[in-house]
Amino acid sequence: MRCFVFTERCIYSQQETELHVFFFQAEDGIRDAQESRGLGDVYKRQLYAFYDSWFILPGFGLLVGWATNYIALLLIFNPIEPKKVCCFTVHGAFLKRQDEVSVEYAKLSTENFLKAEYLFEEILEGPKRQVFKRLFVQAVGRHVDSVLGFGGKMGVRVLLGPRKFSAVKLAIAEEALMALPQLMTCCFDYVDSALNIEPTMREKLAQLPPAEFERVLHPVFEADEAKLIAVGAVLGMAVGFAQQFLIFEQIG
Repeated sequence: MRCFVFTERCIYSQQETELHVFFFQAEDGIRDAQESRGLGDVYKRQLYAFYDSWFILPGFGLLVGWATNYIALLLIFNPIEPKKVCCFTVHGAFLKRQDEVSVEYAKLSTENFLKAEYLFEEILEGPKRQVFKRLFVQAVGRHVDSVLGFGGKMGVRVLLGPRKFSAVKLAIAEEALMALPQLMTCCFDYVDSALNIEPTMREKLAQLPPAEFERVLHPVFEADEAKLIAVGAVLGMAVGFAQQFLIFEQIG
């Protein structure tokens, strides 16, 4: 590898006052002189000048891809509180747009998982469905008792016996539970309107202190931060391989 300095007219001419620095490989790889385009480009080309290997560009690509995604994720939530740096105020990208983010977060939340349809589905089919069933059976039993009244309840208990009376109430509750999913579809709009989740969520999120607002949003990203950084590194390395083998090797 050799590093050459060219002027406008000739190499190392003492008459020239304006110099342009170019780096290129003499035998293998890059053969055409190219002007440096930035600090990272200078580092790569200087490294090429001393050590010529196929993994230089993929290695730089991996490092740049990893650093880019890491820094980007860091700046989304940091600093949590606004900080004055010289004449600039530095604040996390999401946090300084708390009002706008609150609007979008509340909208996405209600559209995707805080609607009555999804809430009822979770209640009826989710991991706590047995708890709901037990509460529902108890509520139906109390309703049957209230409809019968004290006298009717005592009469039915005497007529059927306590055990059979309890079995009848359980059968009523199970029938009602089976019909519940179909019945609930008629009241989704009413429940959504009554709960008023989106406006309430939007208002309360916008009022949170920055530290609490950060803890609402950041956990959504934390589970996948390592994956996002790894994807950036892999993509950067892939671009490095493409440069090395699809471009430079063809030039050589």
